[in-house]
Amino acid sequence: MANHGALHPKMDVDRLYVPREEGGLGLISCEGCIRSEENCLGWYVKNSSECMLKLLSESNIIEIEVLREPEECKMVAIDESKSKWSEKKMYGQFVRKMKEEICESNSLSWVKSLNLKSSTTALIFSAQEQLLRTNYTKFYMDRTSESPLCRFFSITGESISHLYSQCSKLAQNNTRKGMIVLHKAFIGSCVV
Repeated sequence: MANHGALHPKMDVDRLYVPREEGGLGLISCEGCIRSEENCLGWYVKNSSECMLKLLSESNIIEIEVLREPEECKMVAIDESKSKWSEKKMYGQFVRKMKEEICESNSLSWVKSLNLKSSTTALIFSAQEQLLRTNYTKFYMDRTSESPLCRFFSITGESISHLYSQCSKLAQNNTRKGMIVLHKAFIGSCVV
């Protein structure tokens, strides 16, 4: 996915397995799929009325106590991925801020629509996870920039939120120029 521009190389893997409605890519992990199928088969054996399957469930080969209903098992796996993602210091910033400050349904409606190219989605996701190499990140994290200030006005720090919502130079022009700046930061962060 990273080779074809659909995923930033440093993006959090747990976000891949969170549903699109909740801000992830909505993929199904192989491990999660296997666990879900094992649970469903065990659930079927446990609730079956066939005599051979009843004998199998009584033999304690299958751990019946730990089985969940199929839908509950699916929700637990989703909750695990989302909690792993939100607990991470850098990657989880977006999820934590969304719970506190942002209207989740409106902020994630673009992810559900699937009308964007995968490279555009990857760019937006990497911006949300603070992976783009702006002057602010270069200065404080990479230690490669001489100043964390905005390259246009040098008044405030050049963070992602500054570039797409606060920079007066980009706001005077159109959003295309802002997307070009973000795209260059995305390309630069993939190379690093």
